[in-house]
Amino acid sequence: PPPNDPVARGKAIVLGKGACAGCHMIEGTGAVGDIGPRLSKAGAYAATRVAGKTAEEYIKESIVNPSAFVLPGFNDNIMPKTFGQTLTADEINDVVAYLSTLK
Repeated sequence: PPPNDPVARGKAIVLGKGACAGCHMIEGTGAVGDIGPRLSKAGAYAATRVAGKTAEEYIKESIVNPSAFVLPGFNDNIMPKTFGQTLTADEINDVVAYLSTLK
């Protein structure tokens, strides 16, 4: 991905190093996981999940502390809680940038 494009870098992480596609569906990307919530419209829904949190804050918290808010119908303790260690802060910010564009 272009070095100055956080959205492109984030998409590459979601579909590659982050392995998000194994559990989450993102329409049009080949990500067809069905264990976690669909991320196809993550940017649109994220701001509505927790009062007082922006979409970006909610998405970031969901990556680094997935038990903070678990969507109804999904089980806690399925998403790894190690992304804060396995991804750099910049990589997490890039993933947030990408997922925030999904509407």
